[in-house]
Order: sequence, then C-alpha cells, then structure tokens
Amino acid sequence: MFFLDLLNQNEEEVFKKAILIFDTSALLELYFFNKTIAIEILQKTTEIFEERVFITEQILFEYLKNREKVIEKPLILYDELMDKKSNYGYIVKIMDKIVEVEDEMNKKIDKIDGIVQTFKEMCSKKDKHPFLSQEIIEKISTFVKEYSNKLKNTDIKIKERIGEIESLASEEIKGRKEEIKKIINNDDIKDIIDKKFKKGESYTYSDLMDIMKEGEFRYSNSIPPGYEDKEKKGFQKYGDLIIWKQIIQICEKEDKDCIFISNDKKEDWDDKELSGSPRLELIKEFNEITMKMFYKYNLKDFIYKMNSYFPSFIDIKSIEIIDEYYLGKILKDDIENFSDEFLNEIRDKIVDRFIDEDYFNLDTDYEDYSIENISIIKIDRNLCKYKIEVYCLVEKTRYDYLGRNDGTKEILIPTNKINYEGFLVYNVERSFKWENDTIETINVTKKLIEDNIEKHDAAIWIEDEDMEMYEEINR
Repeated sequence: MFFLDLLNQNEEEVFKKAILIFDTSALLELYFFNKTIAIEILQKTTEIFEERVFITEQILFEYLKNREKVIEKPLILYDELMDKKSNYGYIVKIMDKIVEVEDEMNKKIDKIDGIVQTFKEMCSKKDKHPFLSQEIIEKISTFVKEYSNKLKNTDIKIKERIGEIESLASEEIKGRKEEIKKIINNDDIKDIIDKKFKKGESYTYSDLMDIMKEGEFRYSNSIPPGYEDKEKKGFQKYGDLIIWKQIIQICEKEDKDCIFISNDKKEDWDDKELSGSPRLELIKEFNEITMKMFYKYNLKDFIYKMNSYFPSFIDIKSIEIIDEYYLGKILKDDIENFSDEFLNEIRDKIVDRFIDEDYFNLDTDYEDYSIENISIIKIDRNLCKYKIEVYCLVEKTRYDYLGRNDGTKEILIPTNKINYEGFLVYNVERSFKWENDTIETINVTKKLIEDNIEKHDAAIWIEDEDMEMYEEINR
C-alpha cells in the first residue's frame, strides 16, 4: 500500500487490525484513575485487541522502575495532613487553632481575675467610697472563680480530646498508607500487563551500543525521537530511541500498523502544527521499514476513540469520571496560570484596606503575597468551584512629623513598626467553555470566606542621642 493511501486509512478499521503499544507514561497515568475504571479500561482493551497488545522491553523496564514511586505518591499527602508546615496539614492546623483560642481565653480569664482582685480591694473599705457589701463582692468573686474553674477544666478536657483525635487520625492515616503499600505486591494493573501484554524481544548489549552510536548522529541533527533527552546520562539518554526501534521491530515482524499510546508531548515525538499527531519523519521512517502506518494518541484520546468505535468499551458513568479527571488537570494548570492576576487584584484590595489617616506617614518596608493552596471543590463541564488560600504580609514603618529645619526640610522620626499578616481564603466560581483541551473563561466570581489577617503595632524606642541624630540628619 502506498504511503498516501496509508495516511488516508479508515481509523476505525485501523483500531480493529493494528498492534497496540502503551508507553510508560500512559501505563503510569492509569494509577491516578479510579481503580475500578483503570482495570476496566485494560481488561476491555485486551479483550478487544486480543493478541495485538504488546509492550517493548524498554517500556517494561521503565514501567517497573517507576511503578512503585507512582503508587506511593499519595503517601506524601497523608503525611502532610499531620504536618503544620504543609499546605495540606489541615488536621494539625485545626487542632492548633482550637488550642490557640483556648490559650487566648485563659489569658483573658487571668486578666479578669486581676480585675476582680482590684475591685475587691477598692470596694471593701467602709471608710472610703466606693464601698459595697461583702455579700455582693463575694457573689461576684465566686461567680468569676466558678466560671474560671469551669473554663480551665474545659480546657483540660479539650486538650485531652485533641490528643485523642490526633491519635485516631494518625492510626487511620497509618492504615491508609499500609493499604497503599499493599498495592505494590497486589497490583491488578501489573497483573494484566504480565498476563495479557505480549513482550517484545530483548536487545543484546551489542544491539544497544549500535543504537547509541546511531543516536549520537540522530541527536546531533535533531532527528526524532529522543533528542530532547540528550542531556541525560548513559542508556537513559537513548531510552526513547530504544523504544522506537523496538516498536518498529515488533510491527515489522507482525506485519501490522501501530497504535502507540503515549502522554509524551515533546517536540521529538509530536508534530508542532498538527496537535496530537506524530512527527512526519517518524511516520516516514516507520513506513519505509515496515510498509505500515504509525499512529500516536495520548491516553485520553485513545479512551474516547475506543468508546466511539466499540460502544461496549466502558459505560457513560466511567467516561464522566474520566472527563472530570482530565478537566481537573487542565483546570489546575489554568488556575495556577491565573494566580498572578488574582494576586495583583488581592494586593490592590489590601492596600486600600490598610490606608488610614496616617497613610502619608507610612513607608512600606516589605510586601509578600502568595497563593499557599488551591483546592478544587467541584467540577462539571461548564463550572468549577475551588478555594484559594492567600498568604499576606505587609510591613510598614510609621513616622512622626517633628517640624522643619532651617532649610524647610521636614523632620521625620520612626515611631512604630506595623505588620499586617495572615491568610485570606476565597471561594471562587468559574464558568467556562472546554473544547479541545482549551479553557475559555466566561465569568469568575470571588467571595471572601475567611480573613485571618492581624495587625501588630510595636513602638520603636528612640534614645535621646538617636533623636539628636535624626534631627541632625534632617537638617
């Protein structure tokens, strides 16, 4: 069949006859899917393609090398739940905030005790006004004491309860982590690959050395694939080229077209002009050796095409969950790109908020605005709801006006260091259009739901000699 005829083949017919090869990136992405759906995709795929699902030796090597790291990736999130320094350290942060409230309450109670003592001393003397009966003084004193003891007992119980909750949370987290680790030795995805995927032939050391020599020439002339990895060391540098050679070897031997599923978007695989299509050089090289056609899709597009050509592939509910997963990935990137604009808007609001009657006597020493966490709450095809936590720190110095010197220059002296520090938490609703992996925003609404910014004002002590120095400087 001529090359142009191959290019114009019916895609559905290709899916019914071609060899199917999953790249490492596509296989590893399945671990981020709902487990049941990931298993269903692989099982249905192997049933439909039957003996036409292959894995090359290099892909298998890379998959086994990285599989455990991907499986264990959620372990970090569980550890961070109990880490107050982490964006996800919600459990510890909640408990710390409760303790902080209790400590503040105890400090206020101590102040009340002091006020009661002053009150008793002031109103107990019969020969001096104001004077109150011992009965009313004792009633007030007893009430405050009972209230104080009740709060302190409550404080003890709350701290004990916090310890219990943190202990229970730690035990559950430990259990979840153990469940994740068990997947390593009881991995349904790996079992399907081991049992249903046909293995390509191994390369000898001599074969690999020949590929490395060829790779030197190809990479120096930017001939795909693999030259994007030219900064890597050893055989890793030629991993993609080894995969390419093994794909060609399998398809030449089987005398079939190839469908390659890879999430790799580098320019040494994909055509810049035709999104999602392989480089024309790869298609030509593959065709020249095998007389067949090479097709490349990412995992998402492959799933959608399989569902189109084989209606019984996976159900609508599974497709909706997969849609949500991919839309979430795209939105997360888009939201992070949108963060600079969001921060500038927040900064302007904070500046307006902190402007007061002393504005012209304040110098800003330091400002820091950063998005600490983005939590997607709900996603559908046209609306995303998420929460953004913004850390704010503004440090200012206040100056007092002392007058003017003989040269009519203002004499200013620093009197206070003022800090505004804390978190602002916003709920954001964003309506959009999603088409061809592109997000077009229609409308964004933001609502402030938490404002934990506190003002700290500390006086600057100026010694007499320093005062003279400031006056001298300003003369």
